[in-house]
Amino acid sequence: MLARLPCALAVVVVVLATAASPLVHAGGERSPMVGGAVIASQTTDEAEVAGLSLEVALWWNRIGLALEGSRQWDVATVDGPRVTTLAASARLLAYDHLIPSLLEPSDVELGLELHGIVQREWWDDVPSAPQPLSYGAGIAVRLRGGSDDYFSRLLLAESRLFVRVLKTRAPESMDVIAKGSGTVGYPERDLTVIIGLGVLFGGGDPAYCERFRSRWPEVQ
Repeated sequence: MLARLPCALAVVVVVLATAASPLVHAGGERSPMVGGAVIASQTTDEAEVAGLSLEVALWWNRIGLALEGSRQWDVATVDGPRVTTLAASARLLAYDHLIPSLLEPSDVELGLELHGIVQREWWDDVPSAPQPLSYGAGIAVRLRGGSDDYFSRLLLAESRLFVRVLKTRAPESMDVIAKGSGTVGYPERDLTVIIGLGVLFGGGDPAYCERFRSRWPEVQ
């Protein structure tokens, strides 16, 4: 059942995008979107790690490419497993729509992204062993807005919540990985579920940023 989760996530996004109102044309970034996130990962061998990630994303209309890196530590013990990851992701903005902001007198853009990810892991316990490669998919829900400050109206700020499911393809020669005082079979670590909450910042095109200024005159 778990092996079918990436496909199920993709189906959910496609259905939501098809049923939604007409899509708003995207592509208003004038610079890469740069930021980070707090993430937590759970694997099928019961390893639980959490930490921080950084990412840089480039968008062309509705298609995005991103480079990501993270550092995570075991959440239960100080001397537990630690992992560094480097990932590349392809992104599709499947749906976006302007909604009223709950905190500011302006609109924000609600977006739904579909991700395809390739990730390489480096576990501290086995620095000389072949490192596993993971493939997967995910969904990100984002809220993007601007500023009512005259000098920063072309700055885009984005908060995002994402969920990913990755399948690990460990090298056959990597039989075990040290974990605390014991060992765990790496090829059996089939799936990893990642949850993250992050923010991104970047420069916006003036015409694109106009959508976030609809209520600015009220606060001037």
